[in-house]
Amino acid sequence: MKERKSIVFYDGVCNFCNGLVVFLLKHERKNNMSFCSLQSEFAKSFLKDFNIQGNQDTIYYYSNGKVYKRSEAIKKITRNLKPPYLIVSYFLAITPKFIREYFYKFFAKNRYKWFGKKDDCQMPSPEERLRFLDM
Repeated sequence: MKERKSIVFYDGVCNFCNGLVVFLLKHERKNNMSFCSLQSEFAKSFLKDFNIQGNQDTIYYYSNGKVYKRSEAIKKITRNLKPPYLIVSYFLAITPKFIREYFYKFFAKNRYKWFGKKDDCQMPSPEERLRFLDM
């Protein structure tokens, strides 16, 4: 499975992160990404194989045998979006990493305050459910 899947690992209790997953389900070009909350046993086990302790403040993206984190993960994820959202990937590609990381960390630190937390998550459709690895 690790050879062919692209997986987005996200904070499952973060309202913004859950909204991002819903957005990706609607606007992903090829529908080939899977999703997994960082709180799941699957995420912990999978990321441990890459010597990563899943930090809830970090989004991870697994693709082509590598795990990307924070702004680099967002940059890779946005490459899979349909137009016009694909333009975000071009903007991120020309933005220096230190600037992307600064804004990522600032946003991650404040996301609960701005968007809140969930006690439960939206139930995906049966078709979407197949793309979640922790259900």
